[in-house]
Amino acid sequence: MVAVSLKKKAGGAEAPDTPLSILLVEDNFLIRADTAMMLEDLGHRVVQAATAAQGLRALGEGRFDLLLSDLGLPDQPGDVLAAQALAIQPGLAVIFATGEGRLPEGSPPRAILLAKPYTEAHLARAIARARAAAG
Repeated sequence: MVAVSLKKKAGGAEAPDTPLSILLVEDNFLIRADTAMMLEDLGHRVVQAATAAQGLRALGEGRFDLLLSDLGLPDQPGDVLAAQALAIQPGLAVIFATGEGRLPEGSPPRAILLAKPYTEAHLARAIARARAAAG
């Protein structure tokens, strides 16, 4: 198990000691923009994509620590994207943000569920869990 050290930021939010490079894949512009702002407030670097195809292109161009993806993407399901992403970058931590309430069958064992709607605190906890699950 990997321990993730968090420190308190102003306003009580927790931030990691080491910033992560996060690929955020969400088709809803407002959710994507809000989530990117929360991730940046937590100290992380974020690359945004609106579709699985854009996410896969970003994975081919850069290295990421974590994939945060909606499950209901317009071009393919987020769990299919995650399987492809793990083939490209096997050490990737994975978070699925969804209103479904459960992970889809066949999800990677390391995948963490983040229920929508979520707060910055929920996001920080999901990131810590995903990093630990990715080992």
